[in-house]
Parts: sequence; structure tokens; C-alpha cells
Amino acid sequence: MFTVVESMNAHNAVTVRSDATHATYHLVAYADESTHSVVSSLSAGESTRLSLSRVGDRANVWRADAAAPRPVEPATDDRTPSN
Repeated sequence: MFTVVESMNAHNAVTVRSDATHATYHLVAYADESTHSVVSSLSAGESTRLSLSRVGDRANVWRADAAAPRPVEPATDDRTPSN
């Protein structure tokens, strides 16, 4: 799991932190539109499963190869049952 540190900016970059190692990754590329859409919808503090690969050799920049969409929250019914 990864936690979003900085949500997507105007340059399509996102900063995430690995929950397991606490390493920080700067995402600058996305495998496809679906992956980009999932990552761009996340706010700082939210977590998701990601598959990452390095972009280039020198900088700490990464590509999101896959991203798990947010779980759908169950609908709530605020109505009081009538007796």
C-alpha cells in the first residue's frame, strides 16, 4: 500500500510513500488512462495499492503501472424505520 503525500499537481506529478518501507516516490508517468484516473482522484492522506517502475536512471521518478481503484463505500440509509 502507498499513501498519497502530495496529490496530483498541474504537471500530473504525485508524491506517494510506501506504507511498508516509508520510502517516498514521485510519480510522473502512468501506464494508461485508467491508472492516471485512479491516481488523480486520490487526495493527500488516502491510500491505494500501486505497482511502480522506475523512469530513467538518475532521479527518483517513477511510473504507476497499475493502481487499485478506491473501494466503493456501501450506501447508507439515514431513514428511520417506521413501526
